[in-house]
Amino acid sequence: MGRGPRVSYPGAYLHVMNHATHTMPLFQRNEDYSLFIKYLRDKSPVYGIKPIAYCLMPNHYHLLLLTTSGEISRFMQTIESSYARMRNKKAGTKGPVYQGRFISIIVDEHSYLLEVSRYIHLNPVRAGIVKFPEEYRWSSIKAYLYPSKYRWIFTEEVLSYLRGSPIRYLKFLHEGIDKGKAKVPIVEFSGYRFYGGKSFARRAFSKFERRNKEAESGERKYRRLLKGKIRYNIVIDIVLEYFGKGGLEEIDKRDYKSTNIREILAYFLYRYTLLTTSEISEILGYAHRSAITLASKRIQAKMRNDDTIRKAVLTITDTITGRVVNL
Repeated sequence: MGRGPRVSYPGAYLHVMNHATHTMPLFQRNEDYSLFIKYLRDKSPVYGIKPIAYCLMPNHYHLLLLTTSGEISRFMQTIESSYARMRNKKAGTKGPVYQGRFISIIVDEHSYLLEVSRYIHLNPVRAGIVKFPEEYRWSSIKAYLYPSKYRWIFTEEVLSYLRGSPIRYLKFLHEGIDKGKAKVPIVEFSGYRFYGGKSFARRAFSKFERRNKEAESGERKYRRLLKGKIRYNIVIDIVLEYFGKGGLEEIDKRDYKSTNIREILAYFLYRYTLLTTSEISEILGYAHRSAITLASKRIQAKMRNDDTIRKAVLTITDTITGRVVNL
């Protein structure tokens, strides 16, 4: 079963996490931790993200984020892929760095924001790496103790629950050490998980659905404006160039990669050109014109659970629309 889009909307607080593969740790050297933090700091403003808290552990990470734009997938895709590429390059390795897709859970900021921040900062304590959270180097705890020195971490919301006092926050963290692992209740609603009660989950999901419908409506109008504004051969060239192919004859195979490229071509030719399904099927070598709409639907489904396909489609879309604007 395909996994749906991330639940997110402007103003959502999210607890985001991911684990390394079993082959090697996520962070090995000090420069690995520093690099991930650099990407987090530098890319956040670009995507309308405000980091609230973070903790990088040897084999996983935790982030507490506020998204002002409602966008989380592209932001995390940028962070994770940038870090993975550089980590592999420095280590001389290849292959996946993460165990799978990142996990994101919407947080009820009125009830659980403070508790989730404590859970994140106490990770190294519970793992036995340090005795107290303020001793750990690779978390945002220093931003909470010295807020004026770390302005890219937005501590105000969390500290406001403790009268804005770093000392009270540190005491709150220490109290959590004695309590053991914090229990932040997770509620499931429509197949998604939330930190909060049922009513919060229902409201949050409603915001997400409303935003999705508005985005889909806007996208349909935008596609109608673009359709036919760019020649089909240019669309083909853009897609083939993205995958490093010199011509259609190079994807005349039945292997997995060639199949994906042909389906992506069908997707873009069907959505952005005036070619009929019969003409597209003839160009791409499909036996029946119905295969074009089916291929387009398969790519839409793959985008929900395949980060590589999603990245390809989003990048090609940006290139095509950019070409149209410049015509």
